Amino acid sequence: MAQTGGKPATEEGVIERTALIMHGLCNELQQSLQRSATEADDIDLGMLMGLTMYLDARLGPFRTDRLMTAAPQIILRTDAHVTPTQDAAIRSTLRRLGRVLATLP
Repeated sequence: MAQTGGKPATEEGVIERTALIMHGLCNELQQSLQRSATEADDIDLGMLMGLTMYLDARLGPFRTDRLMTAAPQIILRTDAHVTPTQDAAIRSTLRRLGRVLATLP
């Protein structure tokens, strides 16, 4: 993950940090939506469908080209997985987001 402590974040750093936060958010969302072990697959598929709908509306083909060009340097650099250290680092961001969501009417 790109270092940001006191240094300006690079574009790669922003994309990578955002991807880590999204990974953690999806994990938390999956756990909060799942009420039983038998629902796990349906919850995962529903999240995938919702994420696909969001990405289709949000990114479109123009940005997809940019992402796929950047992906080998950004995402595949860490073998496309989130380490426990990275997961712990994003917890404070997820908690802040949770507090904001809790205040919504």
